Amino acid sequence: MALFDRLKHLFSDAGKENTDTADLTEPTATINKATAPVADAAEGQTEKTGAEPEPGSEEYLLWELNQSREVFPGELDAVAPRVYSILEAVKNRIERIEFYRQWQEQEDTGEKTASPINSMDAEAKVFCGSDRMAGFVYCLGPVGDGAELTKEALLKAVSDCGIRYGIDEAMLAGIVEGRKYHRIFTVARGTAPIKGEDGQVIDHFSREQVIRLQEDEKGNIDHKNVGVFQTVQKGQVICEFIQPKEGTNGRDVMGNEVHAEKGSMPPVPKGKNTVLNEDGSALLADEDGDISFHHDVFRVEPQLTINGDVDNTTGNINFAGNVFISGEVLRGFSVTAGGTLTVLGMVEGAVLSAGEDIILAKGMNGTNGGSLTAKGSIRSRFLEQATIVAEGDVIASAMINCDVRAGGNIEALTGKGILIGGKLRAGQSVQARQIGNQSDACTIVKVGVAVQKKENANEVAKELAEAKKTLEKITQNLKYLNSLPAIPEKNRDLYDTLIRQEKMYRELVGNLMAKIDELESRVIDYSKCSVRGDMIYGITEIFLDRCRLCIRDTTPRCNVYFSKEKGELVVGSF
Repeated sequence: MALFDRLKHLFSDAGKENTDTADLTEPTATINKATAPVADAAEGQTEKTGAEPEPGSEEYLLWELNQSREVFPGELDAVAPRVYSILEAVKNRIERIEFYRQWQEQEDTGEKTASPINSMDAEAKVFCGSDRMAGFVYCLGPVGDGAELTKEALLKAVSDCGIRYGIDEAMLAGIVEGRKYHRIFTVARGTAPIKGEDGQVIDHFSREQVIRLQEDEKGNIDHKNVGVFQTVQKGQVICEFIQPKEGTNGRDVMGNEVHAEKGSMPPVPKGKNTVLNEDGSALLADEDGDISFHHDVFRVEPQLTINGDVDNTTGNINFAGNVFISGEVLRGFSVTAGGTLTVLGMVEGAVLSAGEDIILAKGMNGTNGGSLTAKGSIRSRFLEQATIVAEGDVIASAMINCDVRAGGNIEALTGKGILIGGKLRAGQSVQARQIGNQSDACTIVKVGVAVQKKENANEVAKELAEAKKTLEKITQNLKYLNSLPAIPEKNRDLYDTLIRQEKMYRELVGNLMAKIDELESRVIDYSKCSVRGDMIYGITEIFLDRCRLCIRDTTPRCNVYFSKEKGELVVGSF
């Protein structure tokens, strides 16, 4: 007879006949001594696992309990190990009830003998989870003429276990009144702590810097209202900080206070030429100039403004910050900017480079000698017969006979939106209203092509070694100063400087280690690579890695992408 079939008789009035046994035969939670899994309160599904062990063994008892389990609250996750401590008591009580049942069967057949065991009162086993946020009870049924469990006895058992808070009086009463033996119940619950609200950074300036040109229905653009720059004055607020709040403490079932975690603060975006105010509630500009957001920080760059053309009167320009040119850049001149380079007039056969973005309000005619190079993106009205290299995107209304290389996307979606002739290479996608033309001029498009060479992890490793060496020296100096009974007044400034330097170099070491990991794990992803055009004319050749596809016939709403299933470029629509 299976264990829980026997319990229908054994847990009902201590073995006496009782037809209402449904509540008394529900199984306990799953307990597997090897892995201690716990019933999942969210799923509520029955799980049958393992082969049947040797009858009568402890493993057999656990296996029986596991065959038809009841789903219990999630607090049991930390309780299963504690259930093992009462298994011996459970086995002992079941054996005694079984002996008593057998004795009753002998009595019913007239073979009366002395009772093999003494009567036993019902008993409550109480225990807590490892985090003390819940209390549980497991009640052993009475044997023979033993007394049923009373609410007073159950309350005493709970109290003796040390549980003082969150006791479920109704649950205790239900256990006693329903004589619910050999089941686990949650009889006390603590109050979980509530984490405090996180702090916030409220920006007063936009973190994006783009050309805000207005286009009419015919595709004409108003180049007078460029709207590129964000100008800031010294002392002006860049962003404000709302400090994190304290959390709400909780309480465990033992009555102990459980401290809540304080909310966290987002990183402070403090960059070049910015400073915190006295109470640290705001970030201020420390210089007049142009404000931009790069590499997760705000920074203010004193801007070089050229009110006119770049010609013989100015000569070539090389400036570490942003450069703004209101006029034109004439043929043969060069302009180098460490930040963003903006030109409102035409650029003719010049060489322009920028540490961030290049913005041309009108455009460029390179006459096969001009070039644009940017570590950010390049935006222009049109580009013709020029060499264009950008680590970000290249965006223009028209690109004609250009050699373009973009680490991100190449886009011609405003104005005429044409890409004609030349070579177009993009790390991701190429999109235009028209690619190629009806004159059969060949346009070559390559996607999935990186702009910059992959950085050498060995070079970064050398920089990491130097940073670690410097950090070690700083740490040794701090260790010496900290070993003194008191920091000498003459070394106080040095000590404060070492503290700041130690923090800075620890961050640098962490960033360099993360950079090495990123360089070593970089994988080419072709999922974002595509060529899309409202109209693609022949002959347009499209390449991705070793794949090649030639568009020979005019194709409207054409979308060329890489199919993983076929391992080749395919033509679709959009």
